[in-house]
Amino acid sequence: ILSSSFLHAQFDLTATPEVAARLSASGAAENQKIWSELLQFEKDFAVHLRSGELRRNFQPTIQGVSYYQDQVRVEVAAKGAISTTIAELAELGATDFHSAGHIIDAWLPADKISDLRRLESVQFAHGVYEPIMGVGSVTTEGDAGQVTDLIRINNGVSGASVKVGIMSDSYNTLGGASTGILSGDLPGPSNPFGRTTPVSVLLEYSSTGTDEGRGMAEIVHDVAPDAEMAFHTAFGGIATFADGIRALAADGCNIIVDDVRYFTSPMYQDGILSVVADSVVDEGIVYLTSAGNQGDESYESAYSSTTYGSTW
Repeated sequence: ILSSSFLHAQFDLTATPEVAARLSASGAAENQKIWSELLQFEKDFAVHLRSGELRRNFQPTIQGVSYYQDQVRVEVAAKGAISTTIAELAELGATDFHSAGHIIDAWLPADKISDLRRLESVQFAHGVYEPIMGVGSVTTEGDAGQVTDLIRINNGVSGASVKVGIMSDSYNTLGGASTGILSGDLPGPSNPFGRTTPVSVLLEYSSTGTDEGRGMAEIVHDVAPDAEMAFHTAFGGIATFADGIRALAADGCNIIVDDVRYFTSPMYQDGILSVVADSVVDEGIVYLTSAGNQGDESYESAYSSTTYGSTW
């Protein structure tokens, strides 16, 4: 998955129509329109149906691509107007659209993947890989580590009048939020310390969520117990992530934090997410993102010249 996604990242998802034109001129456009993992996903689904199994019991061989029962999460680049592409995708049965720039995320029936080829408004499409979350192996003691426990005492601050927006995979897919509220680890109607304003969940991610967003909310509540909080999933694709940033800003968040990284984000330039994050920072919102903890998970090699630059 990593090597496939790494290669896909080279075809920056913020690619312009000019890049598409060069792809077409080189004869690569048709081959690249539907990426291989989606085509394999469709083949797996066809085999599943021929076996007589129920559609909802489908388990693909492709690992890492987001799916739910008989639908796959796709990311589509539109050639022209976003509205045209969304309308054409809807005719194929696609649902739950999110868009940013010329990128569209949607749930698509697994047996409609090949039909993407005939949509003139589609530049290319690929599966949405589950992104990486910045999660450690032990429980953090960050409150004491960053001395915010002393700051609250010495400066009389508690996060009052601040609203923190949290972006991760899910908040309450596993159903443990009520327990966290009762124990005082989360705000809500049953909080024993009188902090009764619940976390506002703008959009949940229910297919494979681990509720890391709730874990982040518990940390925020430790550090700033009187701050309000809102959650929006960052899973489901880059456009869904971008929509979440805008939604949290519109919901009144002063601070937005995420711990999610997509393989398909560009490496050496600002992509859609960077542009959207910059736009809310320009509105006065503090935006914080996880730097990651994959220090040893990298590739190192002697420099090797390439003709890629002149070709593309």
